[in-house]
Amino acid sequence: ACDRDKDGRLSESEMLCFAQATGFQGTAATWSQEYRLLCFEWAAEQVDFKVFRALVDTEADYCSNQ
Repeated sequence: ACDRDKDGRLSESEMLCFAQATGFQGTAATWSQEYRLLCFEWAAEQVDFKVFRALVDTEADYCSNQ
């Protein structure tokens, strides 16, 4: 549902949809920084399915099981 352009990757704005659904309440500027950091940490230009799955499946602070 977040991959609006159906390219198999989540851009900054597309990933924001997921982040907000899982509790992100920061500003657009804060999200931009978080997204860039996330991409840097995963050595990705954008969040693809592999990275997204790892984010969801990990025990890290990316999202909770709730």
